[in-house]
Amino acid sequence: MKQRRKSRELAIQVLYSFEKNEKSLEELYQDEFFLFTPQKHREFANLLIEGCVKYKKDLDEDIEKMLQHWKLKRLAVLDLLILRMALFEMKYLEDVPAVVSINEAIDLAKKFSTPDSGSFINGILDHFRKQNFSKK
Repeated sequence: MKQRRKSRELAIQVLYSFEKNEKSLEELYQDEFFLFTPQKHREFANLLIEGCVKYKKDLDEDIEKMLQHWKLKRLAVLDLLILRMALFEMKYLEDVPAVVSINEAIDLAKKFSTPDSGSFINGILDHFRKQNFSKK
């Protein structure tokens, strides 16, 4: 699982740069920080990055449904990216248990976002899990 943790961290960094419109995905894949990351970490990171970009609209709609008295645009960028990535895993990657996606998202939030982000992200993702994965 440590391998996937590194992949998730790499994916968040690439997605953040992409979200901020600094570079295209193709350019980001050519950056040193990506190229010098071991291949075993890049493979899962690519899957997460491509999935988050491809299903962005769908993932954002799911997030917005779970927000109470908030708009998507009010979320911190990193929190939004972490939510997207975790939801992508939960919805589209059958080999990743929902609780693993949630725990990894909380850890990412603690590392890359604000002190309160972990609790916020946990609440959103756990709500989604209970609504959609009650048997898992």
